[in-house]
Amino acid sequence: MKSVPAESEVPEASSRPAPFFDEPRICQELTDLLEREGRLALRVRGSSMWPWVKSGAEAELVQTRPCALNPGDLALYRRGSTLALHRVVRRQGGAWQMRGDAYGSCIETVLDRDILARAEGLMIGRTRFTALPGAVERRAARAILRWGPACAWLASRAMGLRRRVFGIARS
Repeated sequence: MKSVPAESEVPEASSRPAPFFDEPRICQELTDLLEREGRLALRVRGSSMWPWVKSGAEAELVQTRPCALNPGDLALYRRGSTLALHRVVRRQGGAWQMRGDAYGSCIETVLDRDILARAEGLMIGRTRFTALPGAVERRAARAILRWGPACAWLASRAMGLRRRVFGIARS
């Protein structure tokens, strides 16, 4: 499996989530590599999946058919000439609804032809998280999908309180 590093900078927060990879030439090369190899490891960048997937985590991606996705899965998809990695919310009509886990993330509509891969695992620091088997995975993913934004909101409030109480500067 090939690993491709992304830029380490976290983009400024905005109303529209930052793309996973935003240079069209690199996105096309990654798409071609995924189609050839069937697997790919990419370093995640951005804050739209916080707190569940932090910038710098490595996503292990496996090429997949859109019909194999379930609500709660992490999916890599084309967004115009860029790539994004977000959680599958639901299937609606002939398209998928996707969103980041961060509080206030907007829902995007993604067509089947734009779905490229499903995250099979995540490497966060030295810890590797893999997909859980069957029904357990689906229940866990649905719980994150349902409670993720609330947890992100609570985590941000807790971090702000911790900074004020202990005088910790933002890093």
